[in-house]
Amino acid sequence: MRERRRVKLCGRCDKPMQDGEYEAYVNHSPTGASATVYLHKELCKRPPTQTVSVPDRPRR
Repeated sequence: MRERRRVKLCGRCDKPMQDGEYEAYVNHSPTGASATVYLHKELCKRPPTQTVSVPDRPRR
């Protein structure tokens, strides 16, 4: 049976990462569960996001 490996996604660019390409950062929370965020070692670009809604154009 094949061993299944979990894919880690970058918390900044949302792309998959291979072993050795990332660093783990633990966010400790005093009131709840902590979270671990994985980021590329090399600075990666954030994906473009739409910040405002674009109204529909009127048809001519």
